[in-house]
Amino acid sequence: MGLVPNNFLKFLKSSPSSFYGNPGLCVTCLADDSTCVQPNTLRSCNSSNNKKKNHKLLIVILGSFVFCALVVLLLWYLLCLRKTVKSKEPMTEPSLFNEVMEVTENLNEKYSIGRGAQGTVYKADLGSGNVYSVKKIMFTRKQTVDTSMISEIKTVGNIKHRNLVKLVNFWIKNDYGLILYEYMENGSLHDVLHEAVPAQRLEWRVRYQIALGTAHGLEYLHNDCDPLIVHRDIKPRNILLDRDWVPHISDFGIAKLIEQSSVSLSPPSTAVVGTIGYMAPEAAFLIKRSTELDVYSYGVVLLELLTRKKALEPSSPSDSTDLVGWVHANLENLNGSDQLGAICDPDLLDEVIGSAKMEEVHKLLLLAIRCTAREASERPIMREVVKQLRDIKLNAPNGVSLNIL
Repeated sequence: MGLVPNNFLKFLKSSPSSFYGNPGLCVTCLADDSTCVQPNTLRSCNSSNNKKKNHKLLIVILGSFVFCALVVLLLWYLLCLRKTVKSKEPMTEPSLFNEVMEVTENLNEKYSIGRGAQGTVYKADLGSGNVYSVKKIMFTRKQTVDTSMISEIKTVGNIKHRNLVKLVNFWIKNDYGLILYEYMENGSLHDVLHEAVPAQRLEWRVRYQIALGTAHGLEYLHNDCDPLIVHRDIKPRNILLDRDWVPHISDFGIAKLIEQSSVSLSPPSTAVVGTIGYMAPEAAFLIKRSTELDVYSYGVVLLELLTRKKALEPSSPSDSTDLVGWVHANLENLNGSDQLGAICDPDLLDEVIGSAKMEEVHKLLLLAIRCTAREASERPIMREVVKQLRDIKLNAPNGVSLNIL
């Protein structure tokens, strides 16, 4: 195998058959060499070298092309990854936090738009139409933040529904947490019903829309979330209204997060969670969270929509009147049209009296009574509530009936 020596070339020419069966042999042929063996005897070494050189060159070219393609693909992947990360701002992204703190002057009280049992809410206008609500939740000395709480907040942030407030971002600091929500132009239902001066007129259409939308949000929490979410603090302050008066439930899951952040070696806390006036009778001794608690609170909200009275109305300097008890008392002592006349907001009564809308109001009142039943087993589930609310409009009769009890 290899190059035939020059001293064998004459022998090769005189007896070429002696070299048959040796395909690995080759000869070097010069252009003016008359002794060179014909190509049909042995192959030319020059041809072999050229082929090897061409083969190596081809390998180098292909290798360079593959390398360049891989570099281009890697750069493209990194660019796409960077764009993806930028479009999905991480929930702990510091620049947004700094911007929120700057526009609110470190959460100055002049930007406060509401207060609740779980914290203060501020308005953060970042410009270009980006307006948010920022809720500051204070942690006590007995509270801390762990990975489970952060995971829970992220889970809440992934819940999307038309009638639930969208969580945009959150930040956890040493002694407080900030939760960034989408801003609602018409504020809370509490503000609209009880705080606006002068009182804002609410048509029956708007009240019905608020009742139905809130029911849809609760139905989603109770049936479509896994695991289900019991709000435990449904009230007008936690029902926010956008520019089109579509209701959005806020603070779902927040009470649970605050409770989870408590550090203690003792058994789980059985402290009552909720707001007086909206808490079901069994809330004081019920350890396990139950959707019936939310149904009761929702029923109180319905009564507020109909009466425009607070859940607890001060009747004297030292006492308050419970709205549920007050409504039940009026239904027992009055008959016929006097019942709605004594219970409903006068503005609402002026709009619906003598029309088919009056029967719709009557049906909503009946539903509110069922939702606030003293026995939890007598209350409807939220899926049934939504169905009954839809039926109010679908099956609106032409006549008017006021036989409530």
